[in-house]
Amino acid sequence: LYALTEKFDEAIAVFKKILAADPGNISARYSLAACHAHKGSWKEASEEFFGFIEKYDPGDRSDSSALSMLSESVRTVKEYRRSGLAGEKAVYYMGLGCLKLGDKAEALKYFNQARSSGIMAPEAETYIDKLSGNYE
Repeated sequence: LYALTEKFDEAIAVFKKILAADPGNISARYSLAACHAHKGSWKEASEEFFGFIEKYDPGDRSDSSALSMLSESVRTVKEYRRSGLAGEKAVYYMGLGCLKLGDKAEALKYFNQARSSGIMAPEAETYIDKLSGNYE
């Protein structure tokens, strides 16, 4: 309700309390990211979108709203990265988001970029190996 009435500071406080009690609540994580974005707090928004992408379980395709939030999170992170609002690790999270959306070719592209930049390279390398079939 706070977010709908543009009381973003109050909404942020509520979503943080929810996440303190339930860190895996992806709806609260996405809403927290969106509130930060509406406030223009790009760094905080990016970090929360990264957290959402990380926590999203691609095995649960039955929740269409969560899948929509994942798609929007990836789109937003890509836009932030293009605009210079998100740092280098955004490339890794773009890869992770694309992978969770089922776009392996796009994921591999971003993971290779992350590896080349040296930001989150070990994590990216693991996914590159899995996507390339070199992982046991």
